[in-house]
Amino acid sequence: MILGIFANPAVPPDIPPFGTQNELFANIIEQACEAKMTVYVFMPNDVPKKINSMWYGRIALDNGEWIRQKFPPPQAIYDRGLFAATPLAKDAKRVRKLLTKHHFKFLSDLDFPKFTRDKWKFFQYCSKHKRLKTFIPETILLDEIFLKHKKFFTKNNSFVIKPRYGQKGAGVVLFNKTRNGYSYDYREKTKKGIIPRKGLLRDLKYLPDFASKLPYNYKDYIIQKTVDSMKFRNRYFDIRIIFQKQNIKKPCKIIGIGVRVAPPKAIAANLSLGGDAFRLSKVIPGQSITKRLHNLGNTLCSVITKYFSVNEFAADVMIDRNKRLWLIEINSKPDYGIFKRIGYDRLRKETVKNICLYARSVL
Repeated sequence: MILGIFANPAVPPDIPPFGTQNELFANIIEQACEAKMTVYVFMPNDVPKKINSMWYGRIALDNGEWIRQKFPPPQAIYDRGLFAATPLAKDAKRVRKLLTKHHFKFLSDLDFPKFTRDKWKFFQYCSKHKRLKTFIPETILLDEIFLKHKKFFTKNNSFVIKPRYGQKGAGVVLFNKTRNGYSYDYREKTKKGIIPRKGLLRDLKYLPDFASKLPYNYKDYIIQKTVDSMKFRNRYFDIRIIFQKQNIKKPCKIIGIGVRVAPPKAIAANLSLGGDAFRLSKVIPGQSITKRLHNLGNTLCSVITKYFSVNEFAADVMIDRNKRLWLIEINSKPDYGIFKRIGYDRLRKETVKNICLYARSVL
């Protein structure tokens, strides 16, 4: 069997060729050798116009070096491309359309990332779902009529804005009401490192203009009630639940749970923005919270797989001071690196094995 991994090139300052995904891809290629599979990683410009001719792809050598060579077309495609904030976004869209036209098999439905990336539509869907709506924080769209939601701003002296189509915690800004307006706080990832940004917004009517001038390529934002979150060592955290399927005919299941802790004085717990990772038992001891997370996870599995065929996804959950669970986000392309950072080496190997097993089952 031949599996092709569709990926975006590393965005500086990440390490080429695939940034934070280098290790995952190398591990899959290594596992594939044991499973008697051929696996290579390709980018949009590696796909030829004559789709059935030889493709270019990259494989990792034992010394960590990546080499580019020719391969036969893949029989299945594992789409790990995160192209939204890259110059290759249009090329990636073209390639996905071409591959779909020629009936290439993807491990997950291509509509699933569209569903999870659009935070506004995702929250609209969940807020209407009987089994999920109690886990969804109040959310409105930052548009030309957002000020009509007077009750939202009367009830909430603190809120966050997030890019509607954002990823990796970029563009998340915390606002707190003060006597003179709203103080804001966010972190910007630059070539020189992570830089904290703080200031004051005098009036809410300036919020759309503020969002449009943030140093990101995002145009649309949502406004979300701030969860009065529990803290660990006086730092915000969220819980990452990762789901996988081993076989297309079997149900998805929780493969592992980890905690992402934000840097001191930051609100976004994303690891790429300088966050730390811990085991759940270290942050919240006891079995009660684990059971509740599994109950929420099982609900998510049944709801999502009812509408989409998927091989993996992740959910980010926050816990408030009353220990209530809040579903913050769904990620269609989870970062498995959290397992390495919390010392779950067995889980890290299991996730890679599951990807290969699922790929075999789609044929």
